[in-house]
Amino acid sequence: MAACWNHFTKFVTKEEEKRARCNACDVTYVMKSTLGSTTNSNNHLKTCLKRP
Repeated sequence: MAACWNHFTKFVTKEEEKRARCNACDVTYVMKSTLGSTTNSNNHLKTCLKRP
C-alpha cells in the first residue's frame, strides 16, 4: 500500500463514485483506478498547507 494512503480516507459517494479525502484539509479527488490513483494524492501532500 502506498504511503500517501496514511493521509487520505477512501469513500464512495451516493452516486457510486470512488473518491479519496485528505485527512488534513478535506480536499477530495476521484479515484479512477481501484489499483492505485496515487499521483494526485502524492502531489497534494507536497502542497497541503494544513498537513502537520
